[in-house]
Amino acid sequence: MPFFKKKKSAADEAAGGGGDSSMFDITLDQLKELMEVRGKDLKEKLKSSEYNGVKGILEKLKVDGKKRT
Repeated sequence: MPFFKKKKSAADEAAGGGGDSSMFDITLDQLKELMEVRGKDLKEKLKSSEYNGVKGILEKLKVDGKKRT
């Protein structure tokens, strides 16, 4: 009897940290890098043209920063 491996969906892979994250304008590596930086260095990195502050990161992640639940 042949063994067939169930193919993961894109959503499953994205949730696990892999898969296609091209729908966002920021990479997983960039997010990891930001999580490792603290204090003044983080503030400077966020202000860089790469991120354009917290608002820029929210835009890259396609998140509404004003929405409250």
